[in-house]
Amino acid sequence: MANTTSKLQFVIDMLSDFSPIKFYKKYGGYKLRKEVERDLLAQLKMVEESGSTKQACKAKQHITNFNDTICSTRCEGYWDDRDMKMAQKRTEKRKSIHDYHIEYNVYREHDAHSSRITNATEKDDVSPTKKNLNDEINNFFQSPSEQKSTNPIKRRRESGIFNANNEEDKKMKIRDFFP
Repeated sequence: MANTTSKLQFVIDMLSDFSPIKFYKKYGGYKLRKEVERDLLAQLKMVEESGSTKQACKAKQHITNFNDTICSTRCEGYWDDRDMKMAQKRTEKRKSIHDYHIEYNVYREHDAHSSRITNATEKDDVSPTKKNLNDEINNFFQSPSEQKSTNPIKRRRESGIFNANNEEDKKMKIRDFFP
């Protein structure tokens, strides 16, 4: 009731210099245009019914010209500008939400890859490259007679794949391994 009384008083005060835009700015907020215009028309009708003779005459005059007044280029410009500002705010808000989602997805993907790498490393205990590197370092510091061979055939013989007692293994040549 207090809000209605303040709106009514506001309309009475602006009757001499009537401008719907003043009412829109004061009571429009985030309401739709039709709702605000309906509210203004209702306030003008209340002034017409309950106001003094002078106020009632001015209110009646504004009610008669109401459609022309609210469709004026100034009112249209106000609503277009308001809609543009609201659209910009929505766009900025959506952009910041979009940026947040992108950042969140990047972090989530990074965490997933890091976890995958960590799990793979924990399973293997020592990666194959680290094992090979350790073998090469150990091999480097051994005397030439103790060093492991880099020749693939000698490596196979040293690993026990070849049977030294078997005549066929003794006769194998490099061409048997590389066609």
